[in-house]
Amino acid sequence: MQINKKCFLAVYLIFSIAKCFSEICMNENTFRNFLESNISGYKTYLSVEEFSELKTLQESYFYLLKAGETKLAENILNLSKEKYIPLKNSADEKFSLQIEQTENRLKIIQKKFPDNSISKTQSEFLKLKLHFSDTKIVPPQNSVFLEIDRLYNFAMIEKIAEKYVVKKNDCLVKISEQKFGTYKKWKSIYELNKNKMPWPENPDLIYPDMILVLP
Repeated sequence: MQINKKCFLAVYLIFSIAKCFSEICMNENTFRNFLESNISGYKTYLSVEEFSELKTLQESYFYLLKAGETKLAENILNLSKEKYIPLKNSADEKFSLQIEQTENRLKIIQKKFPDNSISKTQSEFLKLKLHFSDTKIVPPQNSVFLEIDRLYNFAMIEKIAEKYVVKKNDCLVKISEQKFGTYKKWKSIYELNKNKMPWPENPDLIYPDMILVLP
């Protein structure tokens, strides 16, 4: 019985050491890949000071590698990972939450706009999501989140905004004059409704029974 207990403790100790070693290697590789990637996307999710420190660390790391000081670069990597891996994880979590929120907003947007009018935005968002899933690095930011926020806000405003049902022979200038007493509001009407127009590049192509949101 005593022998079995000793064997069990020995096996448990071996597995514990192996697990710790595996986690250390994984953290080192994760942080190395992080520093060797484009980290500009993290600027949105870290404080100015944190991101500035991180960029300085990355620049120093690359400088040492370029100078052939591989061992010194590895020392900097090992000394820095305890501080910066938690920062990366925190930023990754914030980005993941933004992805989740944006997916929910897209579901609402899809009910309001035809697929062809938002297909490019959906495609750009999917690229960001897949990039993060594949690399575990927050991608460089582009305008896709702002565009989805704009469409979502419009979808929400549309619920309470004044609406106009297009009649035969209507055009945006005519609607503007009728509703506001001036033709100058036609562009505002166009901007609010272009995402659901059949040909957004041509504001004159509207059709009877189409519902427009008025500014």
